[in-house]
Amino acid sequence: MSDDLFLAEVLRTAHVTPKMIRVTLGGDGLRGYRSSGPPDEYFKMFFPAPGEETPALPATVDGRWVYPEGAAEPEIRNYTVRRFDPAANELDVDFVVHEGGVAAPWALAARPGLRVGLSLPHGLYRPPADTTWRLILGDATALPAIGRAVEELPEDARAHVYITVEGPEERQTFTTEGHADITWLYDGCEKLLDIAESFPRPDDKGYIWAAGEAGVMREIRRHLRHTLGLPTERYCTFGYWRESAEEWQRRFQLVADQVRARVALARRQGKDAEECQDEFDDALTAAGL
Repeated sequence: MSDDLFLAEVLRTAHVTPKMIRVTLGGDGLRGYRSSGPPDEYFKMFFPAPGEETPALPATVDGRWVYPEGAAEPEIRNYTVRRFDPAANELDVDFVVHEGGVAAPWALAARPGLRVGLSLPHGLYRPPADTTWRLILGDATALPAIGRAVEELPEDARAHVYITVEGPEERQTFTTEGHADITWLYDGCEKLLDIAESFPRPDDKGYIWAAGEAGVMREIRRHLRHTLGLPTERYCTFGYWRESAEEWQRRFQLVADQVRARVALARRQGKDAEECQDEFDDALTAAGL
């Protein structure tokens, strides 16, 4: 097993809301795990193959993962660290309950002793030191990161938070030393684009973080970067999921080589990460994606 992978076991589960379940992980296999710091830090979770209680984890050989011979490769998904307590050796992961997929059914059926693999986490939420206000936008999938971002606000910090969920029963409560103005919405992820476009920015020293459906996040990023012209350190957008993902993936495969070639050319030309993302987004738009 690679040195940066961990085999944690389920300690307990609990419903946070009717459609959000929290799985607490721990055990000897989690010892040595460490946080990267940002509240949106996420990791790769390795799920057991059907009928198994423990996933096979790879070793790193020549910079790539190699699984044990004959082992079924696990399904891997990205998840946010909702809470990590190194003293208690516990890590909380929140799952949105929905039909289909791998993670939600596993979380619903999870019981003490079942195991999952974890990679070390890293995050993107990094407001500049001179930030005077924060605008935080997200849907239910972003709630674990938003919860931490609100709870970890410095005492003198102010955040304007807009969260879209299915209904009032999905609202959560956060305790913070900062000042958080939280608005709950029930209009779908598209409403977050309207808010990003209409929010009255108090000054130029803000920080905007948004996460949710990938297509909506692309449009929010386009607005922040190209319409408003914000510098890259003043915003962060993240697509956590995609509407009609299977159909989108089928169509993407038809143009994948061209899209990747365009991004590879941008890298060879010395363009930075945000400029390469522009190329990727523009290629998707040109392909009708």
